[in-house]
Amino acid sequence: MKNITKWQHIVPQFYLKEFKNEKNLIENYDILNKKFGQPKGTRPLCAEYFYYGAETGVQDEISQIVEEFLQTFETPLSKSIPILKKSLIGNSEITPEEKHIISLLMSMLYIRNNTTRNQIKQSTSSLTLDVLKGIVNVKGEERFFNDYERETGRIISSSEKKDFIKALEENHFKFEVNNAPHINFLLKIPNFANILYTQNWIIYISKIEDNFITSDTPVISINPKNWNNQFGVPILAKSYYFPLSPKIFIKTYYNSQSTAKSIKRKNLLSNIDTKIINDLNYVIASQSEKQLFASQKIDIEKTLKYRQ
Repeated sequence: MKNITKWQHIVPQFYLKEFKNEKNLIENYDILNKKFGQPKGTRPLCAEYFYYGAETGVQDEISQIVEEFLQTFETPLSKSIPILKKSLIGNSEITPEEKHIISLLMSMLYIRNNTTRNQIKQSTSSLTLDVLKGIVNVKGEERFFNDYERETGRIISSSEKKDFIKALEENHFKFEVNNAPHINFLLKIPNFANILYTQNWIIYISKIEDNFITSDTPVISINPKNWNNQFGVPILAKSYYFPLSPKIFIKTYYNSQSTAKSIKRKNLLSNIDTKIINDLNYVIASQSEKQLFASQKIDIEKTLKYRQ
């Protein structure tokens, strides 16, 4: 009989392992309750029962199909990280293949996390509401309710019709959406990786005692300043922030006017560079969902102090 994976990780264990301390434990901070937890291994962190099911917590075949699908990314990526770290810290030029592997890792971490899931579910709910408004607008209220009564066999009173239209116009309806739209979006991991690959990158290397932290939302997107567009910010125009390890942090951004190299290294060598580390850690801490992680407790404490 095939083994069933019940405890499914939102952030994969092979990535979290990069932030273990010398005792093979990870320092963790509860953002909502504003307190530190006991240091833990990777297994209890960033996971839920049947997270990849159509309904979170409910066992189904979909959860196991998704688990197998994600393994096709995790297995090769987990083997690549040690090699990539050496390459990034070194002086040799980063190859297109290496940039693509890191893009794939960032894409997987970004798309599978709970923040992205909630955004997709909210967008799907809003789209459903817009479609319903469109149907009412095209048919007209009278025909809309006549069709409903004929199809359901239920007679609606005038007051119910009035309340329905008012609630529709004031966006009081909320459509509950399961995990299906997010699960389907996981297929876009290679596509989003291609977008990250086309952006410019800055790779920060900490060569001082200060370290980078991570979280349950390890890849953060930030909108460009002063962006004025009624249709929102394109994915390509956003900047993405990603701590690969306590010593390596990657920022990607789009600059259509840039003629410089697409990848730059910035070695952080002195105490003056501490502010850069604090700023990058602040982005992670301020945009994450529930938990912060670090190899050392003091790294999170510094970030929290810097936020204040």
